[in-house]
Amino acid sequence: MLPRRYDTAEDNLKVLREITYLRDLLKETDPEAAYSFTDSGTPLNPLGDCPAHWSDLASSASLKRHKIVFTGAEKKLREISASDVDGTALSAAWEALGTLASYRTAVTDGRWDRDVEAFCTSGPLDTFHVPPSKHSQGETGATKQDSRYKKARLLPVPKSADKSGKAHMRAHFKPFSWTPEKKLRIHYLDQVCADGDIYVGHIGEHLPSASTKKIHR
Repeated sequence: MLPRRYDTAEDNLKVLREITYLRDLLKETDPEAAYSFTDSGTPLNPLGDCPAHWSDLASSASLKRHKIVFTGAEKKLREISASDVDGTALSAAWEALGTLASYRTAVTDGRWDRDVEAFCTSGPLDTFHVPPSKHSQGETGATKQDSRYKKARLLPVPKSADKSGKAHMRAHFKPFSWTPEKKLRIHYLDQVCADGDIYVGHIGEHLPSASTKKIHR
């Protein structure tokens, strides 16, 4: 039997509705599997090719074009660079930043009105994003309640975004892990609906938290 052809716009819409329906069913039990096809190769990262070196990331013209502003310490990038011998972590970080670029475009185009967490879970089919397991919209209760951990997430932003020059960045990506103790994290502040920008205040190792041993009583 020959495979069915879909020749009309109406046929294509029916197929799209069916895919969306089946994906919505699957995501209730396994969100990452539900989006594994779209995450596996297409669409392409809107930022384009990954920089060759960590030192090129902060000044990337592509990030500037998509209004993703790195406000963090470049020293952290150098520290990560020393650990990232084969560039795998850099590629993973670039995919996370590409997700922010894709999200911002969807919001400014009027195609998305929810947060990045929801975008990774159920964003439009033709948008680039990392799997939902690589993003977290906030922190655990214990981390949020401890003043020391909260302070670690108070990161630099332009004074036009906050008069103090700092803002809490709890939303973060979890792009890569070298070991269970050594993990890459990207913390950001979504200001797309306020001033059009997304501020990235930390790209580096896991910040101190209730689940790490980086702060001792």
